[in-house]
Amino acid sequence: MHELVFAQEIINIAKSFVPNSDGTIVKSIKLEVGEFSNIVPESLEMCFEILVQGTQFEGAKLDFDLKPLKFKCIDCAEISQPDYPFFVCPNCSSSNVEILSGLDSKVVEIVTLE
Repeated sequence: MHELVFAQEIINIAKSFVPNSDGTIVKSIKLEVGEFSNIVPESLEMCFEILVQGTQFEGAKLDFDLKPLKFKCIDCAEISQPDYPFFVCPNCSSSNVEILSGLDSKVVEIVTLE
């Protein structure tokens, strides 16, 4: 369950931007989550809720912006999305591709109430 580790990293990132000492409450955290990042939003939310109990993050909502997987064909430079389960260029049928997006996840915004 790597969502637990990811939830803790979200909290660590948020703590570095939102000091606890001034009574700031976190309302929501916006995340970009890649389609192939192996993050299950429901599991991440559950882990996050458990970890933030009794903290300034309790009650904060995780907002997900799901990013699709995109790749670039090395042979013809076409940028496209895969036709699952195949990673083949729709323009030239080459499987010589480079993944451009959809593998990573990141914290994009932290909304607070003061």
